[in-house]
Amino acid sequence: MAIQPLSATLEKALSGLRASQSGIDIVGRNLANVNTPGYTRKFQNLQPNTNGGDGFGVEQLPESRYVDRGLEKQFRENYSANEKLKVLDDFLSRFEDTFGAPNQDINIAYQITKLSDTFRALAEKPDSVTAQNGVIAQAQQVVTTLNQLTTAIQDLRSEADRQIAVSVTAVNNAVVRVNELNDEIGTRVAQGLSVGDLEDLRDVEVEKIAREMDITYFTRGNNQLVILTGAGRSLLEGPPQSLSFTTINVLSASSFYPGGGVNGITLNGTDITAEFLEGRIGAYIELRDTRFSSTVGGSGAQSTIDSLAATMTSSFTARSLELFQDTLPVNPSTFLAANTRGYAGRILVNPTVVANPWRTRDGTVVGAEETNERGDATLPLTILDMFENTATFTSGIAVGVNSLIGANITVRNKLEYQDNLTTALDQRRKNQSGVNTDQELQLMIQLQASYNASARVIQTVKDMYDQLLALP
Repeated sequence: MAIQPLSATLEKALSGLRASQSGIDIVGRNLANVNTPGYTRKFQNLQPNTNGGDGFGVEQLPESRYVDRGLEKQFRENYSANEKLKVLDDFLSRFEDTFGAPNQDINIAYQITKLSDTFRALAEKPDSVTAQNGVIAQAQQVVTTLNQLTTAIQDLRSEADRQIAVSVTAVNNAVVRVNELNDEIGTRVAQGLSVGDLEDLRDVEVEKIAREMDITYFTRGNNQLVILTGAGRSLLEGPPQSLSFTTINVLSASSFYPGGGVNGITLNGTDITAEFLEGRIGAYIELRDTRFSSTVGGSGAQSTIDSLAATMTSSFTARSLELFQDTLPVNPSTFLAANTRGYAGRILVNPTVVANPWRTRDGTVVGAEETNERGDATLPLTILDMFENTATFTSGIAVGVNSLIGANITVRNKLEYQDNLTTALDQRRKNQSGVNTDQELQLMIQLQASYNASARVIQTVKDMYDQLLALP
């Protein structure tokens, strides 16, 4: 075997020294970023360097990072679902506070029960003006509660609509940033340079998008990331695409999507609102258009109290007491079933009854007070029977109230499960991809030993050169 010159030995030792220096630098960056969100552990890639088939030191390749792509995808899917449930729970909890507990004055079921009590007092003393005015005062309280609930629901819908705009902007900004990072990564890949830190930054942006909506993604040549909506529409496959949305500052119960003055989200001119199933945007759409909406026969909170108000109004009117009316200028002001949408926000106590309290006893179909029948409790007793025995009225209240309260219980149970699952997945990926301080310090010791060994070889070669130069 040919004896290689000292210069070759020196070059090999220098390559080992440089490799150790680079490895120590990587470990130092790992330790410095141990608490940096989104940072993944980087590791050194080395391979033997050859020259003419002979070993010639060590060659450094671009550093890598360890990321389990399948685990990352699973985490982000669950992350989107978890973010949706968090938003739903927040909004529904706030509405639950507004709705009140069953024994609170702000609770509509409690107010209707108190209305029943005033009719019981009226049935006992039908000629009492105090009892008659008590009915009217409590009816006013029921109306106020329904009006306030409508305002609260529409405020939450308006907030959800505004938040859609915030989320859409966040998605668009993140897509643009991913595109910029794609360009930087593509350039460095072509130059054979490391891209691990840039990939970390890109993943942070992808996570921002996943927070807002459900997405799918994959990488193609030159490590370019392609991002699609959950339904498969391109957000980034070439030039970045932008979502478009225009918010409505104030929504009313008569505002609805689609076709009712409320806007959808478009991509390249196509309305894709119905395709947002997860993420914060999915939650805001569901709150605005379903959970808090008003559609005839619907299950949204506004639909529920509208239906409750309509049932209550119709039930009283069917018993010859038009106690409640609609502010819409129709028929005139008599509630019509065709106008149920938003009725809980428009309901009022019949001004004729307010001006003539005796009508709480005699009804609204008579032309004048029956002064010789002031002790007749027939109508108040009929109303009491409606409260206590009429299945349609009582079950309507119970079903409506239970649906409003039960909605958040269901969401909260789902959130607890989903939150635990998402946290577990996040911990798994951090265990795999995150920086382990003990592991890095152990590697640092190994690299120091390797550095020292290469340095000793270099020192030995230097000593040998010095001896050669000292020869006569």
